[in-house]
Amino acid sequence: MTNHPRDLVAVAHQALVFQEAALKQIAVLFNRIAVPGLSTFLTHPNAAILEFSKFGAWLAEIGILFEPDIEKSAVGQDLKNRMRQDINELYKPVGLTLDDFSAAREDEEKAAVLKNKMRELTPTRLAGLIDPFTTISAIQRMTLNLTRLSAIQLRNIHNLDAHAIVPSEFSSLDQDDESTNKHNVVKIVVTALPVPHPDVSWQQIIEYRNDPNSLNRFLDLRNWISDTVHGRFTPLEVEQNLRQVLKRFRKQMEFHRMQAEITILEAFVVAAPDLTRSYAGYPTLPGLCSVQRMKLALLEGESASEGSEVAFVIRTKSVLDA
Repeated sequence: MTNHPRDLVAVAHQALVFQEAALKQIAVLFNRIAVPGLSTFLTHPNAAILEFSKFGAWLAEIGILFEPDIEKSAVGQDLKNRMRQDINELYKPVGLTLDDFSAAREDEEKAAVLKNKMRELTPTRLAGLIDPFTTISAIQRMTLNLTRLSAIQLRNIHNLDAHAIVPSEFSSLDQDDESTNKHNVVKIVVTALPVPHPDVSWQQIIEYRNDPNSLNRFLDLRNWISDTVHGRFTPLEVEQNLRQVLKRFRKQMEFHRMQAEITILEAFVVAAPDLTRSYAGYPTLPGLCSVQRMKLALLEGESASEGSEVAFVIRTKSVLDA
């Protein structure tokens, strides 16, 4: 694989393992893709995951996929508290908490009580207790935060230019957050990003990646995002400059005879308080893009410096439809 001036790393949300087309899209944007739990996915007997292992092992062998090392000792207390809250939210309908499971490991009597409670939870009874919306929301937050954690550690411990990539159906970034640790964030939506069609072969993807100009296209997009967040464009210039960036994307794919389709990419970027006021006149209606200011709770270790990306969200085929 050709070495590029900057080693851009995508940290893929685990749901993306089920979506080969999405992995192809990410592979034309980033040098490498970090997949938390990659070794488990490559050996798991589940049929859907086995499908991934057919090409995943090869992608790992040639250096596109890799498994990031997560240092548990470096996990911030804020994230631990958030994970605890979400786990307790999942167990709340059945009258249990994470503390109950921790206590059962240390006390045989409490372990016996816990086992009895679990036996009583028949599928029918469990279905009547669980609120699907609450459960899905908690799972979205936990899996998103774990993806962000991996990106944080790759940036701050391993000095990689790493970014969390999340499928839209698993993103909770637009949900209301009760945390008081909120920062100014700009949500930028690019509505017409050219990406490989699902039928494009991995060999075509590799050939595209081996062209040094190909990864520069995503660097162009990141520079446009940065200039937008820094307020360097007028509202009119926002779409005008993006139009040129997307044109270069399309030309690069055409040069490699790569069949393309259009997807939506969302970027959540930290912004300075004095700049967010200037976004009022930026595009907010459907077009090539929209720019929206919002508040978002950052995790420990996520840079609060202006212009740093918290996460990218890609619009993909739902994992439920796979």
